[in-house]
Amino acid sequence: MSFEDIPIDFWYAAWADLEEVVISGGSSKDLVLDSRPDTPRASHWLVRENSIVFLKAVTRLAYIRYGIIWDSPQTTAVARFLTAAGLPVVRNKKLREGVIEGDLNAVLGEERPPQSTEYETFSRLSRREQAQFRSELKKAYTTRCAISGCEVEVALEACHIISHASGGHSEPSNGLLLRRDLHRLFDLGLIAVEPERLLWRFHNDLLDHYEDLSNGRNGPDFENDDARLDNLAKHWAASQLND
Repeated sequence: MSFEDIPIDFWYAAWADLEEVVISGGSSKDLVLDSRPDTPRASHWLVRENSIVFLKAVTRLAYIRYGIIWDSPQTTAVARFLTAAGLPVVRNKKLREGVIEGDLNAVLGEERPPQSTEYETFSRLSRREQAQFRSELKKAYTTRCAISGCEVEVALEACHIISHASGGHSEPSNGLLLRRDLHRLFDLGLIAVEPERLLWRFHNDLLDHYEDLSNGRNGPDFENDDARLDNLAKHWAASQLND
């Protein structure tokens, strides 16, 4: 399988998640654990009125979400594929990832590509659905992070156990309330619940940074919630911990 086999909704979802990280002041490369430094060859971007996102990071996240092995696709080939699908890809070596302040054309130094109305619709509906999903989780379960126990409400997000793009639904049995950073790592399959003992497991790359939440912490108490346990088992099977 290759990038051409990834459904367009997975690309939209990966872009939306990374755009949120960038707008919040983060780096898309941090989210996909790409620690290599920027190089002059980092020249392809997905752009909107208020953001510029590194295309290769979106590509990596789409691969992870769709569950296929990274085969180091040529970015120019990915750019052609996504441009043909209507996504606003820009090639410009002078750009840097971040929030756009001012006129987009002036930042690009050229006419901007057509904006993706499909992405705008996806992003808008996704935000609306996410707000309702979060409200339902708060009503159904205690308002605290299922991993860290954090009770700061503004720091908590509704997390799909099985992603929407993978066929998961926005219902309580497919959800957890997680602190924002843990939500991202859960989505990437770097944190998961070991089904047999219901223990949280963390990828080795995270242990130095999350020592206080190290392997072996008790998982959520959902012993009588078969639907949720089934979803957690599926997430574990697809995670980067089930090698």
